Amino acid sequence: MTAHPAVDVLTDRVAVVMQDRPVVALGSWLADVIRICADNGKGLQLVTPAATRLTTALYAALDGPDTRWVVHTPDGHHDGQSGRPLGWNGAAFVPVDPPALSPRFTDGPAAPAWHLTVTLQVRHPVSARLLLGGAMEDLFVQLTGRPPAGWGTAEPATQPWDRHTLTDLCRERAPRRTWLCAVGTGAPALATMVVSRPAESVLETIRCTVVRGEPLEADALTDAGRGLAAAYDVRQMLVQQAPGQADTTHASHWTGLGAPLALLAGAEAVAGRRGEDLRSVGAISASRLGSGAYWYALHSYGEDPAQAWSRLEQVIAHLSIPSLSAQTPRRWGQPEARSNGLQS
Repeated sequence: MTAHPAVDVLTDRVAVVMQDRPVVALGSWLADVIRICADNGKGLQLVTPAATRLTTALYAALDGPDTRWVVHTPDGHHDGQSGRPLGWNGAAFVPVDPPALSPRFTDGPAAPAWHLTVTLQVRHPVSARLLLGGAMEDLFVQLTGRPPAGWGTAEPATQPWDRHTLTDLCRERAPRRTWLCAVGTGAPALATMVVSRPAESVLETIRCTVVRGEPLEADALTDAGRGLAAAYDVRQMLVQQAPGQADTTHASHWTGLGAPLALLAGAEAVAGRRGEDLRSVGAISASRLGSGAYWYALHSYGEDPAQAWSRLEQVIAHLSIPSLSAQTPRRWGQPEARSNGLQS
């Protein structure tokens, strides 16, 4: 890996990028650094002051070996996602002992809003007439009342929303994957989508975060799941909710426990199973949607989020959820094995 103009420190293990601005987004140059690091087996370590916030797209992209958000404070450094204290060992920022969380991470102000995040994967047969972006557009309408306003291959999304142009780009890049982002105007909303080409199909992996003033119950999105499952071949859809900022950014301190609200298991996941085997998993009841998919409500507001995570693991272990397993990390939501999904 040769030096990149955006990289401040390059070692055998990582590339270190330092940013001192209120909000850092997944701009084209940073996306380029992440891609180059992945191609060369290096981690990216983004160093910022504690007051800096990251966009949802960048926050999700900082995933992988030796890749992390390094927060610099007068007391030292900590991981902006886990709160674990960090130290520089000459090659990378690494966790240090004792493993207790940094007070700078745990003592932050309370979150002013809620982030509702929907992650779904839609499969299409390969066709010259395929028009991508429909599921993302429908999801925006369901969550914000309006379709996306713009899209792009890096932040900010500067192109007007146009499914034909988006599809043309993905077709030109195939069989390589294409990473896209989209923004809305009906409410603070940001979505990312990775379009990939496994054998004999096209996959859209979508992650959409919408800011809300109040938390939702799982049943509030049942109709949205029903509509998406009726219109598309949805493999799975996971709805999560967590305390968050008043926009779609992430702060460098703890804002509270998130919880999975509901899981939609698509036809592929339930194929070959009898109804009585799907309508309940232990004490967890499911609703059958018209398309044959099943909707598992996992959490009620006010309940310990740990119970919801336990229920999600029970459902995943019981069903054959594509790309999910009982050992799936609780930060699930990244597309496919190469987690950041950026263009290669």
